[in-house]
Amino acid sequence: MPSYNKGIIPIVGNMSFGDGSQNETETMQSYQIKILSENGKEVLQTYPTIYTGDNLDPNVINYKIDLQKLDTADSSQFKLEITGITRNQYTCTKTYDFQISNFLEEEKFNPILKVEMDNENGIAKVHVTNKSEQTLFGTVYIKRSSSLDNFKTVENIYATKIAKS
Repeated sequence: MPSYNKGIIPIVGNMSFGDGSQNETETMQSYQIKILSENGKEVLQTYPTIYTGDNLDPNVINYKIDLQKLDTADSSQFKLEITGITRNQYTCTKTYDFQISNFLEEEKFNPILKVEMDNENGIAKVHVTNKSEQTLFGTVYIKRSSSLDNFKTVENIYATKIAKS
């Protein structure tokens, strides 16, 4: 069973019909991703339906899911469900088991955030430092939300991997 850390996970794949030859006539119209409980009975997260008609290859699945808010207090095992609908309204659902790896929260990890604002140019520089001697590695995500939808939608505006010792 694949194991992931909490955070943003890319879901990338391809749906094919028949033998996968160049003569394929059926194409995907849309797909939707859901995160289910371990038994598959409870929907924990639902992502928007992605319409693929304008894509160069409409059978490609490429979406980033955010597992940061997934509650792992009771269980670390979940199901990822992808449902595709073809242009002729055939439906295909595929379910994958996965787990969230537990991580040890180190007391020595106490990051200090410093933000430099340049309002004139619309730039914010974020500096993250840690006084500990410990090696840090992982991914830092910078997200934003907007007053246009009352701060309900959070979007990623930057992500970078770090490995500092």
